[in-house]
Amino acid sequence: MTYLHPHPKNGGYWFKRGIPLRLRTLIGRGTTWYENLHTKDESIARLRAIEVAGRVEAIFQQAEQRRADQGPQVLTVATLQALVAGWRDRELYERAQRVLDNPNGSMTAFEAECRLAAGDDEEAHIEAVWDIVNRITTKAGVLLTAKEPAYNVLSQMVADTWPEILRREREWREFDYSDLPANAPEPMTVSTVIPKPKLSKLGATKLMTVHALYARQAGLSPSGLRAQATTFRLLREVVGGDVAIGTLSKDDIVTFKSLISQMPKVLSASDRKLPLPDLIKAFEGKQVERVSLTTLAKHMQLLHAFTRWAHAHNYTTENIAAGLIPPKSKIKAASQKRLSYSPTDIHTLFTSPIFTGCASAARTRQPGNFLVRDERYWLPILALHQGCRLEELGQLKRSDVREENGIWYLDVTTISEEGEGHQKRLKTDSSHRMVPLHPTVIALGFLDYVRRHSGQIFPNLKPNREGRLTQAYSKKFARYCDAIGMKDKRKVFHSFRHTFKDTCRKAKLGEEIHDALTGHAKDSEGRNYGSFGIDLENRADAMNRLQFAGFPLPRILVSG
Repeated sequence: MTYLHPHPKNGGYWFKRGIPLRLRTLIGRGTTWYENLHTKDESIARLRAIEVAGRVEAIFQQAEQRRADQGPQVLTVATLQALVAGWRDRELYERAQRVLDNPNGSMTAFEAECRLAAGDDEEAHIEAVWDIVNRITTKAGVLLTAKEPAYNVLSQMVADTWPEILRREREWREFDYSDLPANAPEPMTVSTVIPKPKLSKLGATKLMTVHALYARQAGLSPSGLRAQATTFRLLREVVGGDVAIGTLSKDDIVTFKSLISQMPKVLSASDRKLPLPDLIKAFEGKQVERVSLTTLAKHMQLLHAFTRWAHAHNYTTENIAAGLIPPKSKIKAASQKRLSYSPTDIHTLFTSPIFTGCASAARTRQPGNFLVRDERYWLPILALHQGCRLEELGQLKRSDVREENGIWYLDVTTISEEGEGHQKRLKTDSSHRMVPLHPTVIALGFLDYVRRHSGQIFPNLKPNREGRLTQAYSKKFARYCDAIGMKDKRKVFHSFRHTFKDTCRKAKLGEEIHDALTGHAKDSEGRNYGSFGIDLENRADAMNRLQFAGFPLPRILVSG
């Protein structure tokens, strides 16, 4: 965590975050936010820093809002009294616990504090009161600067209350325990001291009712709905159930983000049953791998899209998730980049039992005389030589393999002939394209394989509940690669597509041509990567120039 800094002399950890220039006058803490984490243990410091970071972020957002509104924050006398009462109760409880633990604690320090509270040294007294006021407002998430009248009022309230706290501590030090605080006070937050406005009719609508309307109007896909279901289940666990949407605040979303960032990456079945706050508490202080920044960003992106819609439709007075999505640059840096296959990888894969002969249809990892000629054989070969996405290949139908002027090609489209079953889908509009068959694919007998099928040419692939045909196959392929020694997790089925693009560049094909083959769209004007952009003959000429280093063509042909 970049906000975590050890003290150069004593090794204690501090939270340190720069304050944006535009907010420094409003926040009134100079150029940097410092906060002592009171520990030299890095793991504990990280947990405390996460809590501080969430609180500081909320204060920054509050300052941004005030800057946008260009008006002072309204703090009534009742609000200031509530802040001081909360501080007093917390101080009394913590001091009582210290006295009970160590009745003979340092009287020298206590007497010095009594003199400070009494104002014997006026300048030191004022500085100490201001320090207490800053701690009170920081912990409560209230933005208040020394230039505001409320700051002086709060300072006077603190100065009046401080001696009373010390008087009671003195009684406890003298073994008079008649008025010890019984329970720890609730943490003070801005929501507990500043009354929330009365909810509008729309704001009183339940969170999940609004979400259902959003899902229908946004036209979420089945996979999108499943992702949303997880995010909103976790959100309900944080905010206390299906609450009125108008009661949600930015503080709630900051807390949600903080807890998500602390989630363990690997969870057991019993762990998954725990509500999110309980889960985080169960793993507090444990050295386990936490979820990635990419996972955190996905949750926040889903939530941000919903809160933006809710704000636009007047269910909330602001987009309460605005500004909380991790920057794209950090997400990209945190995620592992998919790599292309090397010639050695290609040789290892295509000389393995699935391609040269295995023990049986089920025992595909052991060499033998059984020849696999289904999707397990063809999908990797097609992906390498055609540059298509896995789902594009998995949903191919017999009518998608076509011939025009002697050129055989794959018609990558969402259109299905009548009676061909599964509804196809593509990633983008530019994905619609004609991809000439590579000569190696034809030489290996792909056309003969296609002629033996009607409808879907890979009938073993069944759609999951989201309608995807190849998800299960993708996992099986990964396990197979691991079994034959290809263990780099950055190299996955999609790496075939990266390899195809690399091979196009090595063959010095123009970017316009290999983008047309792979269905990649560009922003340049006058470029069309659909069926009418680059003619089929030019695409076929380009495809014939591609040679894939490491592919064992003679051996695999003999084996077939």
